[in-house]
Amino acid sequence: GDFFNENAIILNEQSIIKKDFKTIKPDRVAILNKKAYLLDYKTGKHQAKYENQLRDYELALQEMGFEVQKKTLLYIGENLEIVHL
Repeated sequence: GDFFNENAIILNEQSIIKKDFKTIKPDRVAILNKKAYLLDYKTGKHQAKYENQLRDYELALQEMGFEVQKKTLLYIGENLEIVHL
């Protein structure tokens, strides 16, 4: 993907304030030509609440005028597990 594209604007753990004044903080967002790529790091087992969290991040970025191209959860533990949403 474009998570590490050298031409992308990379935001690591940057707070985004949504219209409803909630603050969200995705682990990594790469932005390239108004397209956004969301990456969040987790430990433990895959959980639906993490998918919902990424959906919130996506909605916030859409409110800001970005088109989310990819959402990925990366689980870090004994094994790496990648979940593309």
